[in-house]
Amino acid sequence: MNDLKFASRQLLKSPGFTAVAVLTLALGIGANTVVFSVAKAILFRPLGIEAPEEVVWLNLADQRTGKTREEFSFMDWTDLRAQARSFEQLALVSWPGVTWEEGDQVEHLTSLVVTPSIFEVLRVRPVLGRSLNQSDAEPSAAPVAMISHEFWQTRFAGNPNILGQTLRLDEKARTVVGVLPARLEFPLGHAPAAASGATIYAGVHDVWLPLRLEGEDRTARGNRMHWLIGRLRPGVRANHVRVELATLARRWAEIGETRGFRWELLDRQQLKELVPIAGDNAIGGTYLHFGGHANPQRTVQAYAWALQDHGGRILQHTTVTGLTRRGGRVTAIETTRGSFGADTVIVAAGPQTGLFADMLGILLPLAPARVEMIATEPLPLMRHGGVAGNGLYGRQTLRGNLVYGGGPHEWINVPDMAAPDHPNTPLVRNLARRLAELLPGAAHLRVIRSWGGVVENTPDGLPVIDRLASPDNVVVATMSSVGFGLSPAVGKALSELVIHGRCLFGDLSALALSRFADTPPDWRERAGWISAAPVEIATGGDR
Repeated sequence: MNDLKFASRQLLKSPGFTAVAVLTLALGIGANTVVFSVAKAILFRPLGIEAPEEVVWLNLADQRTGKTREEFSFMDWTDLRAQARSFEQLALVSWPGVTWEEGDQVEHLTSLVVTPSIFEVLRVRPVLGRSLNQSDAEPSAAPVAMISHEFWQTRFAGNPNILGQTLRLDEKARTVVGVLPARLEFPLGHAPAAASGATIYAGVHDVWLPLRLEGEDRTARGNRMHWLIGRLRPGVRANHVRVELATLARRWAEIGETRGFRWELLDRQQLKELVPIAGDNAIGGTYLHFGGHANPQRTVQAYAWALQDHGGRILQHTTVTGLTRRGGRVTAIETTRGSFGADTVIVAAGPQTGLFADMLGILLPLAPARVEMIATEPLPLMRHGGVAGNGLYGRQTLRGNLVYGGGPHEWINVPDMAAPDHPNTPLVRNLARRLAELLPGAAHLRVIRSWGGVVENTPDGLPVIDRLASPDNVVVATMSSVGFGLSPAVGKALSELVIHGRCLFGDLSALALSRFADTPPDWRERAGWISAAPVEIATGGDR
């Protein structure tokens, strides 16, 4: 169950679907791994690193088997940087090796692929040029490299004009932007028992390259191919790190407690009593004494009937073609079924909300994505049917079926107002695998149904709920994948924005559209949230 994720984010997004959360240590790092261990800092002393006693490797120790795991994913690194306060900085590292082509000569070089934060971890500065920076790690950035002092001296005779020259590495031209300090050795690897003093092998690497990840390589938590190194804050000891990381597992449930919700931690035995199909490798969970569930389709239908009961009209299969503006306001909506006058316009069109913003000349950064749900064969009813974890949310129906969604998105494009296709995708296989990992007692069940939908995502994952300054009669609402769970409160907020011009029951300033004023046009490419290129599948026979 290597990919089990603490589902704190989903607990807050969809509390109505959650009664029990299968818990790992924290941050989605692994179900069996309940102890963080670190390499002894003394091992870094001969490597030319400043304040080596503050520099540690992180790995994960399985208390049941005694084994450790050193690999982490980009998402693990992102979560730890955001939430673990024991570290001054963290960096991902891997060392794949590269080939260098110089004329008709080909040579194998040692290399490091790193997140630019490595230079803050090691506190090293180049002797020439600059360090790798965050812009170098963006998928759309020009390829660059740093070279070791030794490589610079032996292959380029210490040429002071080396900056800007090109190295052809793995058939890709890279511009040299910096030269590292002399004798900067870096660990090539460490044994699983590094925390108890095992040897770390070190050496000088010829080239250092920025880590660039796109698509699922960036967003898939299970894509663990990198080692993690960190610099502790002054005065922090390794045992403090372990305590902090364990404490993070409690934090999200405690947030709920501050809002009046009761919760309790479950040990492994208590979890098995509530969720008998959970695996032996689950270390515990949190039990939330609140919640419920609702059928989205029936709920939407009920809202529609209520609207009609109050004199509202619903026009289906009606495409908006334009917005008429006069005097700084939107006065009419143009559609395929005619023009409709409007005193106030609420734009709440899911993935197409950004297209309406474009009509108004307003930047609303949204990335549409396809998500999936699956339903399994029925099981005997559990004592508590709402179970979340491993990046999934879901519940057991009254018939016994397990209905689950979550996991990674498939980034797509929505080029116009047409409804995008909803074919099944590899996401279904990912959901099925994650569900089998979360609940091994259900791994034998067949998936009997699946369905897909399209959701919109803002860069920071938070909704936009705002009344625009211009046109001043337009209210924008986009939920960033959490619309159904928030819909009652959002409906009230929208009504108050329309009637009073502001929300009376809460401060919505953190959800204002203006927070994206400086978002670059290529933000999706930088985040790796781009649609995959279509794959053409050839078949045999005549076509």
